[in-house]
Amino acid sequence: KPRELGTRFIDKFYSAQTNATGKWLRSQLLITHNNTWNYVNKRCKTYTYNPKGVQKVKAILDIMNTPAQDIVKEQLQACYDTELKTKKFVYRQAEHSGRLLHPLQNYRREYKRNILAQNNLTHEYDIVCCAPTLLHQFSWQFSHGHVLNAIDDYITNRTVHRQRLADSTDLPVKNIKKVINALFSGGKLAANNYSSLFALCEYDPARMIYLQNDSFICDLKQDIRQMWKYMKPHLESTGIPQINKRYTTYMTPKNKWNVYFSLERSVLDSIRVYLFEQSNDVFLEHDGFTSQRDVDTDLLSEYIKTNTGFDVLFEKKDDLD
Repeated sequence: KPRELGTRFIDKFYSAQTNATGKWLRSQLLITHNNTWNYVNKRCKTYTYNPKGVQKVKAILDIMNTPAQDIVKEQLQACYDTELKTKKFVYRQAEHSGRLLHPLQNYRREYKRNILAQNNLTHEYDIVCCAPTLLHQFSWQFSHGHVLNAIDDYITNRTVHRQRLADSTDLPVKNIKKVINALFSGGKLAANNYSSLFALCEYDPARMIYLQNDSFICDLKQDIRQMWKYMKPHLESTGIPQINKRYTTYMTPKNKWNVYFSLERSVLDSIRVYLFEQSNDVFLEHDGFTSQRDVDTDLLSEYIKTNTGFDVLFEKKDDLD
């Protein structure tokens, strides 16, 4: 999947493209998909890696038989050695959403967990059904606490719903989870090649039609529309306007996601303070964290409830001890 990569980020690993080595590495290891840098929207060029070029460079370096895990682990340790050893991670704050960003968050989970475990961060936790939970509870501030039944049912019985839909469509559960999360930010169930949800359906019109007509999905979409109607005043006061020929709207997927990201950040800040008070080192993700020691998640949930008003639960992943 093509990803945006900034010039400075590439320079960090390949050296500047003005020298021969940097230029050659780019030509061998990167495939450019969108060669346009948009200064106004601050959108970088997009790339994927070149498998043939990777094999060529590995052969030159005589590491053809070295497991990828070992290569990545060595590289990550070298790049972030001070942060990993001191546990003082330097996060960048996203401009509009306020999300805390760190390059380690972008690595595949197995690589990331391995390097964190190597540096004594072994206890991984996720906030259960984070986006639906926070958005639904936030909407209560505008709806006098109206619990929307389909959303509440999904949060409570998410595993059952995801598995049923995965079995019915013959899609991976992770795809179904991504489809439903996208619905919460205004994603459309459309069978066209411009739709990221259609890609999650593996470009199969029959799968898309099934999801469009599933009774639970229909109820969920109706509740999501109602949820955002409740939060419309908040979007109009905090969002970035999208101006069309006939009207101006704040009800855009980007603005909706930024609302969620701000809620997520408030919870993450609470987690950060709580673990600091417990002298428990941590690496923060967007909707979870990895800590040095085990965490009493019931006490953590109580702390978050007291400080943010949000009632969240945590799911612990398998330990890496």
